[in-house]
Amino acid sequence: MNSTILLSTSRSGSTFTDKKLNGMCGHERGGEIFFEKFFIRNQIEHLINCKTEEYNKKTDVKLQNTDIYSENCFYNANQATIQEMVEKSKKSVFNIHISQIKNNLSLMKKIKTPILFLIRKNRWQRQISCYVHRRSLMSRHIVDCNTKSINVKIDKSELISRCEDEFNLLREFQKELKNQKNIKIIYYEDIQNKEYWTDKFINELEDFMKVKFTDRNFIPPLKKTRNFVNIINEAEIMDEEMIKKYYIKEI
Repeated sequence: MNSTILLSTSRSGSTFTDKKLNGMCGHERGGEIFFEKFFIRNQIEHLINCKTEEYNKKTDVKLQNTDIYSENCFYNANQATIQEMVEKSKKSVFNIHISQIKNNLSLMKKIKTPILFLIRKNRWQRQISCYVHRRSLMSRHIVDCNTKSINVKIDKSELISRCEDEFNLLREFQKELKNQKNIKIIYYEDIQNKEYWTDKFINELEDFMKVKFTDRNFIPPLKKTRNFVNIINEAEIMDEEMIKKYYIKEI
């Protein structure tokens, strides 16, 4: 199977989109490429390198949350690796976060398979979500509506710093990839709404991904994390000026 790549960043709706698109195809989630499960499930473990002396921090990415492999094992983020992932993946879609390819824009421009580039326009809200999950304050993905809400005080200066680190990178990816024929840009703020999934949009996805959806109405059983987070210093954090400053506009 030649899978579609879902390119994104963490806390941008990539798990929802992965689950929804694969679910519409009758599959389970495709997963992210820097987890060992992705390599094991798709029988591409030969792409994992555990020779620590060969590790190159500029091109290699260490596996995360390992059970079988060492935390020092890694894969090389190059064109051949990504192409083999596309060809060997058993799901219709799988996830690649920009950080999982070392922020390598030129690499994505070389890939010719269909790529859905998912962008969360509200980067400030994304960083709030990242702040919560970096501290392991709650599950990364919530399915139980009875999950207890948490209270959290957020360091605004950290949000600003992290937005500064990523904002121009995202805009560069958006600008450079928007006219590439095998890339379709979609936005979290759109696809999170049920009303956006019209027959016209779904048909466009089918044509782009070269698939036939078997369950066009599939909805993943995921809850929005922000509905379970009470920000103690909300008046300080929900700063309209900062939201506007770090907002990715459509182009």
